[in-house]
Amino acid sequence: MLARVAAEIEQFPAALVVSMRPHPRSPQLERLLGVFAARGSATLRVGPLDQRSCEQLLETLVGASPGQRLVRQAGRAGGNPLFLSELVGALVADGSIVYNESAAELAAEAVTPSLPLTILHRLSFASPDLLELLGLASVLGVSFAADDLALLAQRPVSSLVAALRSAQLAGVLAERGERLSFRHELVRDALYNDLPLTVRRGLHAEFASALAAAGRPPGQAADHVIRAAAQGDERAVASIVSVARDLVGRAPGPAAGMYQHAIELSASPVALGERLLPELADALIAAGQLREGEQACREALARDLTPEWAGQLRLHLMFLLLRQGRTREAIREGKEGLAQGVVDERNHERIASLMSMALAFSGDVAPAVRAARAVLDTSRDEVARALATNTLASAAEGRGAYAEAAELIVPSVRWADLRGSRATVQTHVSHALAKLGVATRRELATEAVRHAGWRLRVEGASKQAQQRQPPVEGLPSSAVDPDGT
Repeated sequence: MLARVAAEIEQFPAALVVSMRPHPRSPQLERLLGVFAARGSATLRVGPLDQRSCEQLLETLVGASPGQRLVRQAGRAGGNPLFLSELVGALVADGSIVYNESAAELAAEAVTPSLPLTILHRLSFASPDLLELLGLASVLGVSFAADDLALLAQRPVSSLVAALRSAQLAGVLAERGERLSFRHELVRDALYNDLPLTVRRGLHAEFASALAAAGRPPGQAADHVIRAAAQGDERAVASIVSVARDLVGRAPGPAAGMYQHAIELSASPVALGERLLPELADALIAAGQLREGEQACREALARDLTPEWAGQLRLHLMFLLLRQGRTREAIREGKEGLAQGVVDERNHERIASLMSMALAFSGDVAPAVRAARAVLDTSRDEVARALATNTLASAAEGRGAYAEAAELIVPSVRWADLRGSRATVQTHVSHALAKLGVATRRELATEAVRHAGWRLRVEGASKQAQQRQPPVEGLPSSAVDPDGT
């Protein structure tokens, strides 16, 4: 019928406009498109709405200027006007949009609606194999790597090429750098929620196991380990804790979240929470979540801990307080930790060193220098020695001996790498180098610390400084030994 209309359309003052999906195309459709092309038809590919158009449509749909949360929620439609209209309709029906005098905003407690029927209907063209593959992809998230999908599907990547290409042509998937991504988050959500809960958990568990078997870093499986767990599943809880412990040194923020998830999922959350509290406090502070970390740390220190945990958490609490400028509180915590006599020897030395730094920061330079030199005379712990040396560098800088400060700071290189943070070293180095004129701007000194060659730059600066000023009087030679021995 359409072919006949196209053949005779020139006889009438009318235009023929048709729409179609980009994929798939049947042989009959291909022949019809050939007829259209022979008659000089024009093809217009309609892409997603841009941000401005989406906001204009959103304003029309809600009858008011949309707020930021509502705009972000609308972005999940990926510029598809049908999905956006359905999403707004669902939000209105749920009472999730609140109005004030000038705007419409998403309620703070609003739950993201699911639109499975509308969206899954739009995927009705897909073959059963493609739908199954897209369902597996949805378990991996909004974006995923092809080799991860192959791992979950237990198929070689080569066997996925045709289906993935079909999904790209149909506009379901798009390439984003080295990964594939669902063009619309709502499509991914619909496919994911269409899987029964028990199936979703099983797939997450399978993928986590497959990642481990493939030798992938535990952090890659973290989210899937959590999603695979059911309430009261102690085996899953133990797996979450295991991954958190492996992750905490590299990514303390996600590790803290995993500890919290494990506690929530446990059949005995109170008992597990008490057992994991020291580790949770450690992760929170390392992640920079200072308020939550301080609360957990103080709660843990009020309990009976092993000497190692007692020392480590006391040290963390002191660092936390110093970062917030609460120097006197840090000194009190150090004195209390040393007076109680419950910390292990290594952390005892580190607490004493950090107390010397706190004293220097508070202006009590003479006792700070005495305490630092006492640590350098007796301790062989690298971190304790570096902290004590920082105290002497701070004291030297305070009296204008910037060359001495630059020389003294070199042993802190290894300590900075041990802690995974160079903030303390960076402060001393940038100050000392700027004063010496080695770096004319603070940013250059900071950049020297950040990059791999920073140690050579600092050592080079200190050698230049030696030619300008004499060494620190009475300082043991071992205190400036970069190896800390």
